[in-house]
Amino acid sequence: MPTSIGTSRTRPLNVLVKLNSLELGGTQLIALDFALAAHEHGINTTLVGHHAPGPRQPSTLVDLARERGLHIEVLQQPPGTANQGQIAELSDLADRHDIDLVHSYGSWEARSAFLGPCRLGRRPLVMTVYEMWLPDVVYRLPQLIVGTRELFEDLQDTRGNVSLISPPVDLLRDDGAAVDSTGFARDLGIDEGNVLVVVVTRLDDHMKAFGVETAIRAFERLGRRDANLVVVGTGGAEERLRAEGAAVNARLGRAAVTFTGAMTDPRRAYAAADIVLGQGASAARALSFAKPLVAYGELGWSETFTPENAQRQFRTSFWSPHPADQPETLLLDQLRPLLDRRDEREQLGTFGRSFAAANFGLAEMVGKLVSVYDAAMADYGMTPWLDDWHALTEAR
Repeated sequence: MPTSIGTSRTRPLNVLVKLNSLELGGTQLIALDFALAAHEHGINTTLVGHHAPGPRQPSTLVDLARERGLHIEVLQQPPGTANQGQIAELSDLADRHDIDLVHSYGSWEARSAFLGPCRLGRRPLVMTVYEMWLPDVVYRLPQLIVGTRELFEDLQDTRGNVSLISPPVDLLRDDGAAVDSTGFARDLGIDEGNVLVVVVTRLDDHMKAFGVETAIRAFERLGRRDANLVVVGTGGAEERLRAEGAAVNARLGRAAVTFTGAMTDPRRAYAAADIVLGQGASAARALSFAKPLVAYGELGWSETFTPENAQRQFRTSFWSPHPADQPETLLLDQLRPLLDRRDEREQLGTFGRSFAAANFGLAEMVGKLVSVYDAAMADYGMTPWLDDWHALTEAR
């Protein structure tokens, strides 16, 4: 293992990564990819996180991490606003693992790290915010990682320690040639010759559910029996969305909409897809799998990813907050040409794969992450910590 990464360090860097949850989601999967890739750069990662409240899902990030040779420490203190129990637990973990730096994912996850293992600047704090905006709770002086060029550009006038690291794709693992998807449709009871439109997402009301609802309703209007919508994922809105899908299937007299539930490793779904509906990290993975992508937003916007709009979509992480007057009609306008033309699907898939390789391959993105860690180790200490502490107390 390398012992130096562009700095004077002579031993591996021990990093504590605080995850936003232990459920299966894009940000959490990104953290796993980075932990594995960073190891080759002399960085040892200790992953920690909370299980979400409520019934435990059958497959969690802990299971996937174990399959990939990683261990996750499950925090015992309940999630939510940082309290003394959380602060003490995180501090103890950092001491036991001889942690040099703490990296939090999510706007609300940094507080217990800031007040615990990073207190008085004894350890640098790095924050990743993959949301589309920066909440007021985010501290001003630690190194900040964002995932969209639009947000990165918006922050240039207000803070100088922000880095753009796009949600990465592992070009070796996220490749249709590396995944056997044989029988995926058959296992779901779908005719093998049908065109599969796949969406892999958390089924949460915040930012996610409306796009899935739009797709379900669009399939009721599609008017063809040779296409199926496959929804992969779980979350708080799953029961309601499943009921809506079942109602559409009953009216159509066939199983046009299928829910798989959570998949610990959804690569087989991506590989089997003919078209992917996606946003953010899911959209990036679709491109890596050489699949035509229809990006969708929070309030009904959708658009096929093409060479003409590629940079614009990439700038907003394949997402939009803008509403659409007729979201189902707009989505059908994107889907129908792709459903009709295999050659167009193949051309867009080939372009998407090349775009992914050029813009957000894991090897390049982990190099940027290592540089952020190095900057944090060099620049963060008691003075910036105290500045943020004073700003925090004044805002109360």
